[in-house]
Amino acid sequence: ILIARKPPCHHQTFGLYRAEVLAAFVNGLFLLVVVGIIVYEAIQRLLHPIEILGNEMLLIAFIGLVVNILSILILRGAHQKDLNIKGVFYHMFADAISSVGIVIAALIIMYTNWIFIDPIVSIGISIIIVFWAWGVLKDSTRILLETAPKGLNIDMISEDLKKNFPEIRDLHNVHLWSITPEMLVFSAHMQFDPTNVQGTQEASISKINDYLLKKYHIIECTLQICTDEGSNVCNIA
Repeated sequence: ILIARKPPCHHQTFGLYRAEVLAAFVNGLFLLVVVGIIVYEAIQRLLHPIEILGNEMLLIAFIGLVVNILSILILRGAHQKDLNIKGVFYHMFADAISSVGIVIAALIIMYTNWIFIDPIVSIGISIIIVFWAWGVLKDSTRILLETAPKGLNIDMISEDLKKNFPEIRDLHNVHLWSITPEMLVFSAHMQFDPTNVQGTQEASISKINDYLLKKYHIIECTLQICTDEGSNVCNIA
C-alpha cells in the first residue's frame, strides 16, 4: 500500500498505483499454492490415517478463528476499493472458514474418533478458497492486461457521447483501461461538426470530461481533436 502511494515521476508517469494490483495477483497465486498443499496433505491423510489430538486441534483452531475474525473486522471497509486488500481480506476470510471447519472437525473427532473428517473438511475448504483466489486473479489480470473495466466498453461510451453531445461528428482510436479498480482512464480521437459546436471546442471538451467523470467515474481523459476525418493533427490535448 505504501509503495502504491508513491507519486508519479518522469519515468513512472502514473506512479506505482498498480503495485497493489500486482500484489493482489501474487496473493491470488499464493492462495492457489496453499490450496495445492492442503489438498496434497489431505489426500495423504486419507491414504495414510494418523492419530489426531482433538483437544489440541480444537484449541489451536479456536485461537486462529479469533485472530481471523479480528482481521476481517479491520479490513471489511477497505476491501471493496483496494484490490490488494481484497485479496488479503479473502485470505483472512478463508482462514476463518478453515478455522470453523477445523473446530467442527475437532469436535467430531473428540466425540466419535472419526479421523477421516479432518482431510474431508480440508478438501471442502480448499474448493472455497479456489473460487475466491480465481476471482482475485481474474480481476487483477483484467487490470494488468489493460482490459476495459467490467461492465463498460468503448462502443457503449462512444454512442453515449454522440447522443449527449451532438457536436461530435466522429470518435475513433478510442481506448479505455484501468490503473486500479477506482482509477479509470479514457482516450480518443474526436472530430467536431463545426456547424454544431456550442461555444468553443475547449468548452465542449470540458463538458465531456465532466460528463465522463460523473457518469463513468473516469478520472483522466485525453481527447485529441482532429481537424478533418482521418487527420492526426492535434489542436487540443
